[in-house]
Amino acid sequence: MAQPIETVVKKFQQGEVEIYVGTLNTADLRDHDIFAVDARDPDGLRGRPDGYQRWRDDARCKKVAEFVRNVRLLPVNIILNLRGNGKFTPLEGNDAVGLLEIPREKEAAWVVDGQHRLGGFDHLEPELQIDVPVVIFKDLPRSLEMFHFKVINEEQKKVNLSLAVDLLGDLRGGPWQFPGWKLAAHDAVKRLNEDPDSPWYGQVNMIGARGMGRPINQVTFVNALKPLLQTAASTFQAKSVDEQATFLKDFWHAVAEAFPIPWSMPRGYLLKKTLGVHAMSRVAGRVYALCERDGDFSRASIREYVRKLESFNWDSAEGHFAGYGGMRGVEMATDALLKALPFS
Repeated sequence: MAQPIETVVKKFQQGEVEIYVGTLNTADLRDHDIFAVDARDPDGLRGRPDGYQRWRDDARCKKVAEFVRNVRLLPVNIILNLRGNGKFTPLEGNDAVGLLEIPREKEAAWVVDGQHRLGGFDHLEPELQIDVPVVIFKDLPRSLEMFHFKVINEEQKKVNLSLAVDLLGDLRGGPWQFPGWKLAAHDAVKRLNEDPDSPWYGQVNMIGARGMGRPINQVTFVNALKPLLQTAASTFQAKSVDEQATFLKDFWHAVAEAFPIPWSMPRGYLLKKTLGVHAMSRVAGRVYALCERDGDFSRASIREYVRKLESFNWDSAEGHFAGYGGMRGVEMATDALLKALPFS
């Protein structure tokens, strides 16, 4: 018989449940025969009809691998349950600390939480190994396994996406990698929100906090700039942060002047909401191309093109784009707006 997996753990009791806290190496955790997932599959092909977990998403696993590869850390614990398996031997003189043995047998340990982290280890180079924290139940009833999985995955609160984007600036320069367009968009939105001369000054909810009364969240604005910063035919993405922010500031000044009521009193209008910011950011790409063709990026030149859109009504109940929703609505609004502009 193969030698068991051994690790030193701290043992403690919660109610009638014995729990161990320790570490396991990624090399051992790659063995999915030993560390099994109780996946739910009504057809019984990839799991069990009465399983309680989803199937593994390999795209998520690859993201875990990329994180570990870049940072060499994974501080989030994995929760396991030994259903009738495992042996704890106290160290001499300390009943609470000892050696835990996990047999190298099929389904010796069941993964209560962390299957995508374990799946991520499959995508790591064999020589890249780290110890990761584990919490291990001993003989926890399967019904309580299921309950813990439900609570962990249903009740946990993810960080607000705007806050996550706002942290990009602080994380810049580390070993991790972020999409270049997202960093550039974050920088541009930050400039627009902090520049007293910007029409967006103090109006972007940079961290997505509730009750701030600001018309747009940072994550929405950042995503709206993605097409402008990824269009291969455009030179915009090659410009400096200062040049990008200046163009966007002048463009939005022209928008505010063309639609003074929707801009100054955004309630009841779509211009400064998700649909308007996405659609007008795409319009900004066309205006940029026209200014580049003309060799004139002055605010007056930008204003001249934006004024061609003044006939559009942004009223959310009766305007041209009333009832438009989602990205399909953005596409429809963008198409209508671009038809009012010349081609570059």
